[in-house]
Amino acid sequence: MIHRGKILTQISFLVFAFLVGSVPAFAGVNSVMITNITPAGTWFKATDLPSVVSVTYSWSGSNVTGAALSIGAPPPPLGSPIAVQNITFTADSGTRTDKVPLPVGLPDGKLSIYVVVLSSTAPNNSLAQQGQAIWVDKTPPTITVSRYPDPTASGWNNTDVTLSFNCSDGGESGATSCPEPITIIGEGADQSVVVTSTDAAGNRRIVTVDDINIDKTPPRLTIKTPVKDSIYALTQKVTADWSAVDDWSGVSITSVSSAKGTLIDTGALGVREFHLNVVDGAGNTASLSLNYLVSYNFAFISPLRANKVNTVSINKTLQIKFQVLNGQRKPIKNVAATLWYRSADSKGKPIDDFYRPAPAKAPFEGEIFAYNGNSAFYFFNVDAMAVGPGYWQFEVRLDDGTTRTLSVFIKGRVLASRSAARKETTETRATSEPDTEQNSKATFRVYTIAGQLILERDASTALFELTREEKDRLADGVYFYVVTTVGRNEQSSKSLQKFVMMR
Repeated sequence: MIHRGKILTQISFLVFAFLVGSVPAFAGVNSVMITNITPAGTWFKATDLPSVVSVTYSWSGSNVTGAALSIGAPPPPLGSPIAVQNITFTADSGTRTDKVPLPVGLPDGKLSIYVVVLSSTAPNNSLAQQGQAIWVDKTPPTITVSRYPDPTASGWNNTDVTLSFNCSDGGESGATSCPEPITIIGEGADQSVVVTSTDAAGNRRIVTVDDINIDKTPPRLTIKTPVKDSIYALTQKVTADWSAVDDWSGVSITSVSSAKGTLIDTGALGVREFHLNVVDGAGNTASLSLNYLVSYNFAFISPLRANKVNTVSINKTLQIKFQVLNGQRKPIKNVAATLWYRSADSKGKPIDDFYRPAPAKAPFEGEIFAYNGNSAFYFFNVDAMAVGPGYWQFEVRLDDGTTRTLSVFIKGRVLASRSAARKETTETRATSEPDTEQNSKATFRVYTIAGQLILERDASTALFELTREEKDRLADGVYFYVVTTVGRNEQSSKSLQKFVMMR
């Protein structure tokens, strides 16, 4: 039995003994020493903590009545230990092994064992000694996660994500393992990684790092309307139709010329750009743009048509007419348009790159189409005689920057008979043939009746004769040709002739 009254009267001596560890012999107890503690010298986690601690100690003295063993602090009134075991025995010296129960709820840390041997001899009849015994760590280590780079506000990354880890142990035994950095490279939503850390006591911390969202793919964009390089009439009502699809993080920000389902811009003539710029939740960007043209709703008016070769007589007025409407099919009055023409073949395909202004037929004046307010159409009276017989392509140039074309065959005066034509051709050849003794080379230039140069070539003889290819290029009609000859004495001469092409 522990005599608590005696301990109360000897606090001063015990405190001194506790501080110095051991003291020389006094009346009562001369010495006490802990020689072994089992288990000791290692860390225990909560699940492996023993129920008792065995303490072996030896002492010497007189009138010994027992001992008090405590954990965490000396026995009362010297301290407030976690556990106390009181033992009664009578032996002035010896060695004993006693057990101290370990209670539930021990704090983490290194816990000390205290032994106090009691004696009935007063004063100063006891002595205490401290020894390190139990190391307790019930707390798993902590794992701090660092993530690079940081996600966007919506929680997504558009690159690989690297996770780094820092481990610490609040239970004091110290972390013995910590995860190595991990890099997540695959795309996907709500990806996770499980990592662990252990401490010296064997406590294990398992941490799941989740909500890892990676989207490296930009959104997919399509623009259905307006159609690329399409032509829309002025003020035409065209509804925008486009889409932006993102498989992972979703579309976050959209900048577009016209919201889906609203009208595109057709309020002014000219080329327009339609753009669609999108950012997804991970910060990936995608852009798509196209051009379309805002023009007039244009149509040639009968009898001339755009999809055929139109035939007109050289003696009659060639009137080219068209109508211009807006998107609501209402006439547009203030259009500026001019008319140009160039040579073509019998199928209406151009054979000349050079355009010239169309000559107007009096009393029609000016270079710009006139407007007929009653019938709401534009017209231009062409001087067919000035243009000349043959195949031509006429081009209407509008002030919106677009052009429209017509193929026209101007039928000229026809010779009385094919024999007469052959006769004229024969006469032309005879009159144009030079003295070969006096000339060494010649140049031929063929012109339309309007003075347009359509053929030029050199020859070793001044005899003019069309090749098959050249004949195919020329429409039926009247032409002029000039032969320039250069003699051996470097003297040159020119002759102008006319011929008729008939098939």
